[in-house]
Amino acid sequence: MSSKSFKLATGLSRTALRHANPRKDLFQLEGRPRSWSSSALNPQRQPRHRHYHGSNGNSSSRSYNGLRWAGLTAVGAAGVVLTWENLRPDLVPQLLPLVEAEETLTPGTYKDPTTGIIVPTTLTSPTSGKTLQLVGTGVRTVSFLGIRVYTAAIHVEKEAFEKILSGKLKGWENYTPSKLIPPFVQARKDELVGEALVASLLEQGYDVAVTIVPLRNTSLPHLRDGFYRALIARLKLPQVISSMSPAELEESTSKLTELRSFFSSKSLAKGCPLVLHFDSRRGQVRFELPNPKDASKPAEVLGELKDGKLSKELFLSYFSDAGVISEELRTSFAKGCAAEAR
Repeated sequence: MSSKSFKLATGLSRTALRHANPRKDLFQLEGRPRSWSSSALNPQRQPRHRHYHGSNGNSSSRSYNGLRWAGLTAVGAAGVVLTWENLRPDLVPQLLPLVEAEETLTPGTYKDPTTGIIVPTTLTSPTSGKTLQLVGTGVRTVSFLGIRVYTAAIHVEKEAFEKILSGKLKGWENYTPSKLIPPFVQARKDELVGEALVASLLEQGYDVAVTIVPLRNTSLPHLRDGFYRALIARLKLPQVISSMSPAELEESTSKLTELRSFFSSKSLAKGCPLVLHFDSRRGQVRFELPNPKDASKPAEVLGELKDGKLSKELFLSYFSDAGVISEELRTSFAKGCAAEAR
């Protein structure tokens, strides 16, 4: 490179670079309270100030000259840093790490890619003893601002999950994610898609679980109200209310009152999970608070909603064709059932 090109690229001549003290210059870049003047690079040299006269012949303020020299010196110093970054990168301070450290996950855990929440890959049903496999995770957001409320994870009985992957589960033959992600793709009119496909999983007697991990401090009554509103919305759907007799509807309504009694005024700290275990064989859902310090210890049982219809509708609210709770969760679950990357 010619001397002229080098000077244009770095802001300094080769002679200035040879006389530059990189350690002193970098010391200046670390934020010491010294002004950006020519004396910052050479303390023995005092800047010369030229006087500029306006139309009236009076001298302008010397602040202009100071700023002018400061600007020229800053350009020169930047050239030194750029040059030394190529020659001696170890002498140039890094504002950001070059490589982001990866968090080491313990075996049997999975980190949600959106929120970083870590959830177990397997659970054990407290009522049936069945092993449940993690299938999908996703974040729940509210309002047009997209405020993140909690991360949810869905586990499915391992036997059912393996049958889905092998295409041996009734109704799930030739499964593709497009059967759960709108607009649904149906090869035949009688083919199950959307929430009807998920409902078949429960109707065949397989257990599932939903884990909710708050992303901010909340309370149990706040989560309870969310479950209550979700169930009320489900019971108003034509396909749901038409499938219930007046006696069943009255019984389910009384169970809703019982649901509200499960949740005390206890607060729930950020990151503390709440697990909903759905036992399809018994037709109930159990609400548990795992021990946040030791998962091997028994969980705190909040209550059991022993109503097959409400249990089913509460789980289906996460896959509702009328309005899903978390689109990200549904998409992740749909891809997980096809062994695709979530």
